[in-house]
Amino acid sequence: MFPSIPTPYDLVLAEVIEEFKAKQVKAILLAGSAASGKLRPMVSDLDVLVIDDGPWAIRHELHSGIELHVTSGSEGAWRNAWQREVSSDMGANLSLMTGSVSLFDPEAVGRDLRAEAVALYAAGPKLGPQWIEGRRRWLTTVADDLKDASPDDQPYICALLVFLAVPSAFSLKGCWQPRHKEAMSLLAQANPSFHQAVNAALRTHSAESYASLIREVEALLQPHGGWFRIPA
Repeated sequence: MFPSIPTPYDLVLAEVIEEFKAKQVKAILLAGSAASGKLRPMVSDLDVLVIDDGPWAIRHELHSGIELHVTSGSEGAWRNAWQREVSSDMGANLSLMTGSVSLFDPEAVGRDLRAEAVALYAAGPKLGPQWIEGRRRWLTTVADDLKDASPDDQPYICALLVFLAVPSAFSLKGCWQPRHKEAMSLLAQANPSFHQAVNAALRTHSAESYASLIREVEALLQPHGGWFRIPA
């Protein structure tokens, strides 16, 4: 069913649907906030997913003041993109397809592909040893820098450690990295002590709060090999 969305979003979407129908694509789906009912007029963008016979392609345009994002590709191209995401912690295209609604899907190609995406997204990322080692290296290096830096440099390094550690708190638990605007609220639910340490370090910039943050990062890494150290 065609979603109920306000003007001029509906007009832009109608143009896009006609454009791709003329190209005889297999399916057109609406994703993002417009599909979930959380669209904010003249603030939200418009995400359209297209299944055709072409290579993977992403198109960004401005229509009537609205940012239009069109992601297209064959069924194989979509699956390849998802497999790349499964081996990382960022399932952006999986998430878009999972929450999409059909606009044009005469042979149920979109429906079937969406079902695959739903199953993959529910299973979570499959991070390999190399990915985990890389994250351990980054976090260890930045945590060491925070301890050794001058007071003038510590606030910046603290912010960098938080930027790396917050998504790691999800991915190392087998969860997808959330959008930045949702990360802290979700972290508060998933790991309250980590959330508290992050907030304290960013707000107070004290030696005590930095030490607490580093301890929380260490606890996060402990099940995965702990701090990265080169054997003597």
